[in-house]
Amino acid sequence: MKKRDFLIAVVLIIFSAAAIIAAQEYPQESRVMPNVYSALLIILSMFLIKRSLKNNEAEKETGEHAPYRKFFMVTASILLYIILVRFLGFYSSTLIFMLSFMFMMKAAKTITVIIISLSTTGLIYTFFDLMLHIPIPRGLLF
Repeated sequence: MKKRDFLIAVVLIIFSAAAIIAAQEYPQESRVMPNVYSALLIILSMFLIKRSLKNNEAEKETGEHAPYRKFFMVTASILLYIILVRFLGFYSSTLIFMLSFMFMMKAAKTITVIIISLSTTGLIYTFFDLMLHIPIPRGLLF
């Protein structure tokens, strides 16, 4: 994974340098944004090179397939959330989704996850339903 990150960063730096050179043919006003974006891409690529050269202990512990596993878990949970909104309603599904997603990502301690999920769902209900009177999908629970 580190070797691939290094190679991608090098390719991005070459691409950005070529974009800066090509942008010099544009009028002064038109070359500003390509130069800014290319310079930012070079800077971010340098950070990627630095990270790829460091000895990453977390990667050794979790293995090569851990990022892919998380990606598929996140994708599956989002799809399940979309399906649940139709049956359970927006508020119930959002609460369930937030709780499960934050536990899955190990975002915080249990009590913090519960407080954040409940307060976020409550704030959404307060703003959209009570204050703005915007209809939200209702389901079996709420």
